[in-house]
Amino acid sequence: MSGTRRRTIPLSGTLAVVMAGLVALTTIDVLAVFWFMTAGTTRDLLARAAQLGLDSVQARIGDRFTPVEDQLAFLAREIASGRTDPADGAALDRLLTGALAGTPQVRVLSLTAPDGTIRGVTQGPHGAFTFADTIHTDQERQEIEAARGSGEAAWGPVYYVAAEPMRTSVANLSRPVQAEGRFAGVLRATITVDALSDHLRTIAETNPGTTPFILYGRDRVLAHPAMATQRPALSAGHPLPRLDEVGDPFLAALWTDGEAETVGEANLEARVVRRGDDGRVVLTRTVPGYAPAPLIVGVEVPVAALDKPTDDLLRAALAGLAVLAIAILVAILVSRAIARPVGAMAREVRAVGSLDFAALRPLPGSLFSELNEQARAYNTMLTGLRWLETYVPKSLVRRLLRSGGAVISTERVVTVMFTDIVSFTATAERMPAAEVAAMLNAHFDLLGRCVEAEGGT
Repeated sequence: MSGTRRRTIPLSGTLAVVMAGLVALTTIDVLAVFWFMTAGTTRDLLARAAQLGLDSVQARIGDRFTPVEDQLAFLAREIASGRTDPADGAALDRLLTGALAGTPQVRVLSLTAPDGTIRGVTQGPHGAFTFADTIHTDQERQEIEAARGSGEAAWGPVYYVAAEPMRTSVANLSRPVQAEGRFAGVLRATITVDALSDHLRTIAETNPGTTPFILYGRDRVLAHPAMATQRPALSAGHPLPRLDEVGDPFLAALWTDGEAETVGEANLEARVVRRGDDGRVVLTRTVPGYAPAPLIVGVEVPVAALDKPTDDLLRAALAGLAVLAIAILVAILVSRAIARPVGAMAREVRAVGSLDFAALRPLPGSLFSELNEQARAYNTMLTGLRWLETYVPKSLVRRLLRSGGAVISTERVVTVMFTDIVSFTATAERMPAAEVAAMLNAHFDLLGRCVEAEGGT
């Protein structure tokens, strides 16, 4: 029987590829889910932590500046209502002294009259003291006129006070005051800014690895944890340190390294600043309203916080590759364990097809139930084939195989051969049964070969 030979693939290779492919697909899928979940979670937590840090720093600014704004608003209402006469020095001193008690960050609280006279209160380590003075410079007169013209409270630039006991940088808030519908002067509150660094140091200590800061514009540092312990050299011409003067190399390179990337909200920017093998993710937010220049609050976070998902994924990938290698090895072993009995069965069946019964061998059992049942069925069939071989000549079987299809009964003239073994009965009586059977089998085999050689069956 003829036909087109189909293209086939080995079972062992197929099983190994399929099993390894399934394990690889599962491993890749798990790693992908792990990456998206870990990276997303870590980045979200980082963004939230950074925003909380920035919110905390911004809250400190509000705690420092907003009460002063509320204080001057209250004083302006007191004077405008007529309850306090700005021309009454004693009453004004009492009002200013009482207001000063609620804002310890305020060092000087004063009212500058339209004629340039100043009356105020200053507080220090030894308590509060009233004072009287006059403006001395054209710049001070210009500031009074500017406040009068604006009609609103405004923060002035940070400047340095060299006089004892302050000797520090301060900021001032000016608010014009009306009394009986006329301009009555300008209220001014002067606050120190060095305490902000103390607050930032506390935030840094409670959040190890992070460094909060406040910038005055883009080139000056208003507050930094390092400034709480080692104050930089300041002067009237240099009221705030530059970014490279606080001992923070990452802050010094803030505007020169990396590109800004918006994170989470439109006003939150992130930059990656690296110095050697170390790096920081610097997140900044602009806070308007507390100075002529915008205040920029920021926090530095180690780059390792962002690299952690990648490191975790790398370790997971290595573990996944190890599992994949083990799976491939197991797949190869299992596929061979399955394919080997199938191949042995194919070889034995080919031997049956060629009627080479002498080459047939029993199949060993298998760990797999189906293959074990196959081996048992084959071994049972093998016993029957060997018995059949004894009584059915191979030439007849081959002729039937060549004819194909169903066997049709026919009439033929045949020659029947009878043989007799001389003295068989006497000989058989003296021999064991096994030897008698072996002798008969040898006799029939010899006769069969002779008959087959002549074309008989």
